[in-house]
Amino acid sequence: MTQRFPVPGDHLVSPRGLYSHHGLYVGDGRVIHYAGKSDATTKDGPIVETSLVDFCKGHGYSIQHHAHRRYSHAESVHRARSRLGENAYALWSNNCEHFVNWCIEGAHDSAQVNTAVPIGVAGGTAAGVVAAFPTATFVGTVAGAKAAGAAAAMKGFATIGAAVGGGAAAGVGVSVLAPAAGGLYLLHKKLLPDDPNLDASEREARRAGRTAGTTAAAVATTAVGAVIVGGAKGAGAAAITSGLAALGGGSMVLGAGLAVAGPLAAALGVGWLVYKLFDEF
Repeated sequence: MTQRFPVPGDHLVSPRGLYSHHGLYVGDGRVIHYAGKSDATTKDGPIVETSLVDFCKGHGYSIQHHAHRRYSHAESVHRARSRLGENAYALWSNNCEHFVNWCIEGAHDSAQVNTAVPIGVAGGTAAGVVAAFPTATFVGTVAGAKAAGAAAAMKGFATIGAAVGGGAAAGVGVSVLAPAAGGLYLLHKKLLPDDPNLDASEREARRAGRTAGTTAAAVATTAVGAVIVGGAKGAGAAAITSGLAALGGGSMVLGAGLAVAGPLAAALGVGWLVYKLFDEF
């Protein structure tokens, strides 16, 4: 079936391999879109009006149907023009799909991001569980550990701790706090940054997400520390080993992974969930 030619206010989607580029057709062969990442070689750029040919860049396009438009086709074009020149592109929080959905439905939303973020959080958590123990073991081996398993891992934590002037306990602390801090950085600067170009409701939803994620990371970090300390049965390395095993339900490998990945997953997962709840209501 031959696809109809777009009419002003239509949502255009142009494939780019692993992702899709989005724009709003405004008539006379013209499209308004966020120039940022419009192809693999394009850097971040502002919202611009270009030709349909330049928008597609040889990849073609399809028209995405919106069953429940909040704004008419004409109103959507007006909204798109109101943001021409805006230069606040952010892949995770203000991309081309966010822009077009805002023009049509008033919702600052991106299906691509909604799919990628939960997968990324889950994948990051799994990677932390899988990688934490081998990484500590590897560091310990390089540092001269002669034993395998828990002994090498503890040597690894001790080496990490020595870098900040402490011992194995400090190494565990750094291993827990560093991912948590990284998660909060991503949450505040990449996923849900404040942006004065956005409307008040979107900014409020992001603020709620950042607050919830920060609180969740703090609670998770405190809980991890409490379980590790509470599970300790001896002193020094034995205490830490016992604590990590208690956190992992008897497995130090799982405990080390949860200690590393838990606060990070809490920051991103809870922050994103609260943001989406506020954004919906």
